[in-house]
Amino acid sequence: MIRHLTKAKHDKAIYQGAGSIDVIGVARSALLLGEDPDDPEVKVIVHIKHNLSRRGDSWAFKLVDREGQLPIVKWQGTRELTAEDLRGSGRTAARNAAVEFLEKELEKGARSAKEIYSAAKSRNIRERTLSRAKKDLGIVVTRSGQSWMWSLPDE
Repeated sequence: MIRHLTKAKHDKAIYQGAGSIDVIGVARSALLLGEDPDDPEVKVIVHIKHNLSRRGDSWAFKLVDREGQLPIVKWQGTRELTAEDLRGSGRTAARNAAVEFLEKELEKGARSAKEIYSAAKSRNIRERTLSRAKKDLGIVVTRSGQSWMWSLPDE
């Protein structure tokens, strides 16, 4: 069954569907399809409701045009996105967490990129999300011997 979204914003994505909440209430699992907030060319399928299992991974894909034929789906792997991330504007929850992580890690001064990547990995922050957070903060990258150092921009 397909349920279309309304234009009106609601607190939770599950309430944004057209018609009665009973439509989605009877379903045991529901998915939402939307654009990746960081790349509008990429579409993402996220679990919006899952009351008989754990929340599934969010999967990204692109539609690849083929001359004179229907486009094909090219899977892009999983994303750290939720239904709320797809509906909102600006940074995702994962990206906000990565920004906070970098601010905390670099508040006392420069650190090696290797240390930052290792600490991020231990907190399940993906490299791509970390890279976007680095760009958001304007992290300064310098070379020190054989290491790349990251620091917060000067105030």
